[in-house]
Amino acid sequence: MFAIRLARFRQHLPRLPQPPSPRRLAGNLWALAYANRFYALTLSGRVPTEVRNAPTDVWPGDAARGKAIMDGAFAYGTRVVSPDEAVWRGTRGGEDAAVALHGFGWLRDLRTAGGEPARTRARDLTRRWIDGDGTWQSLAWRTDIMGERLANWLSALSFLSPGPGDGLFNQVLESAARQARHLSRAVFPAEPGPAAFRALKGLIYA
Repeated sequence: MFAIRLARFRQHLPRLPQPPSPRRLAGNLWALAYANRFYALTLSGRVPTEVRNAPTDVWPGDAARGKAIMDGAFAYGTRVVSPDEAVWRGTRGGEDAAVALHGFGWLRDLRTAGGEPARTRARDLTRRWIDGDGTWQSLAWRTDIMGERLANWLSALSFLSPGPGDGLFNQVLESAARQARHLSRAVFPAEPGPAAFRALKGLIYA
């Protein structure tokens, strides 16, 4: 009887918040460090002037999705969002859609759609990402997303830009160099799994 009464008594006790795990606490501390403007200065350095032996993207794109992106609609699952929303921050499609947008896998859809309008759209969105999210952000700079983005940028660079001398070409390589420096520092504490694989993929491409 005493055990039953004790169990009932415990049901009415307020639930105390669980202390953060050591891994989460460490992640919060690192986030504070990465968000510091002085940390951004440490990402500066040499910028490559060309890309040699860029890996070929073997995954097929979807021309219909590419045409939809040109019209301002990004379909992810059953949701349709606009990549123009505040340069993808706080998208109404939820975190999954934001992850897909920041990963830049949709570049292959625009490339498959083909034509100068698709290239212009890809260039505009890429330039806007660099302008709006080119410094550390908790989601956009997550190591697995960054790995995907670097791999997709470098494999689609010939689609995005005619080459050295083009303003976007230089912007992409400068941003990629900064991201690669951050990724080389942040990737190793990641747990083994798909996310770590995507982060390492980007680092290898870079």
